[in-house]
Amino acid sequence: MAGTAVVMSITEPLVRFLGGGNEAKGYLITMTVYGIAAMCIFFVTFASTEEVVPPTVSQKHSSLKEDFKGLTGQAWILFLLNLFYFSLYVVRSTTVIYYFKYNLNRTEWLSLVGILGILSGLPMLLLLPALEKKYSKRSLMFFSIILYIAGDLLYKLDSLRGEMTHELEARRVKQTDEV
Repeated sequence: MAGTAVVMSITEPLVRFLGGGNEAKGYLITMTVYGIAAMCIFFVTFASTEEVVPPTVSQKHSSLKEDFKGLTGQAWILFLLNLFYFSLYVVRSTTVIYYFKYNLNRTEWLSLVGILGILSGLPMLLLLPALEKKYSKRSLMFFSIILYIAGDLLYKLDSLRGEMTHELEARRVKQTDEV
């Protein structure tokens, strides 16, 4: 969460600074810096991690097909919901900058909106212990995933509405110019 906040808040200023007016160059250098930083962080993390609790069962290698056999009953629903959830998350995370640039024409808002989006989850973190006492973790997870998917779909529908409005306006202008 903190890493996302940092990346969301410094990406746009870094692109402008490192690109010196050339946006493509700025993104290339910024993403290269992020990639190198991630490699260093992953290396330090994995190099300094120790297995403290020995495995109780001998580990045998299994195929992906055997792993999927372990998904029974409601586990399939949870697997598919999580797959859909994280797919939407990745799509939204990678397209949000284009939305701000081409639909809103406000890339300078990206940092603020990113931080506000992350901070908006903090009240839910504070409410979570009380909700867990009243509802099961399974129910909370289902509700959270459904709420996230609904919100993401609303975001996509709004984006589509904006594109259709823009296209209709372009057609109207074209018809007016032809007359």
